[in-house]
Amino acid sequence: MDEFMLLNDVKEKCCYVAKDFEAELKRTRQPVAGQPPIERSYLLPDFQSRMKGHLLPLGTVPADEEAQALKIENERFCVPEVLFHPSDVGIKQGGLAEAVHSSVEALPWPLREHMYKNIIVIGGNAEFPTLLDRLEADLRLLVSDDYAIRLRIPDDPINYAFGGMILAREAGGAHFPILTKEDYMGSKG
Repeated sequence: MDEFMLLNDVKEKCCYVAKDFEAELKRTRQPVAGQPPIERSYLLPDFQSRMKGHLLPLGTVPADEEAQALKIENERFCVPEVLFHPSDVGIKQGGLAEAVHSSVEALPWPLREHMYKNIIVIGGNAEFPTLLDRLEADLRLLVSDDYAIRLRIPDDPINYAFGGMILAREAGGAHFPILTKEDYMGSKG
C-alpha cells in the first residue's frame, strides 16, 4: 500500500463535511458537553499482521503496544472543506456549489429548473457524511428561490459515471471520442 492509498483510506474512513465550518472549528478548541469528541484515531497498518488500517472506536487505544495510531482532529473536516473553499489552499477557483451553480446557469433558462431538481453527486468524495446537506445549503445561497434544489447520491457513486457511459455506448446513441494520454499531453504543450 503506497502513501496515496493509505491517505485516501484515512480520508474515506475519518473525514466528514462540516455543516458549519466555523462552529466545528470552535468545537475542536472548546468541546461541547454531550457531543462526541472530534478527535479520532486511525490505526496504521504494520504490513506484518495488518495490511490495512482502520478507525479505532471512540475512547480506545491500540491493544498492541507497538501499533502506531494517527490522531486526527480538525483535519477530519478541514480536508473536505477544500471542496467548498479551494482558495484556502491557494487554488483560485470557486468551490463545489459555485461550480454546480455556474454549470446550471450556463444552460438555457427552460432547462435550469429541471437541472436544479436533478443534481447527482458522484465520485469517492460523495460519500463524505453530511456532504449533501452542506452542498444544498451553499447552493441555496446562490440559487434563486424560484428553483427547488434536489441532490442525491447514487448507490455506487464511485462507479456511477462509468455505468452511464456503458449504457450510452450499448444503446448506440453516443459515440465517445477517445483521447490518449499522449494526445492530451501534446495539447498542453
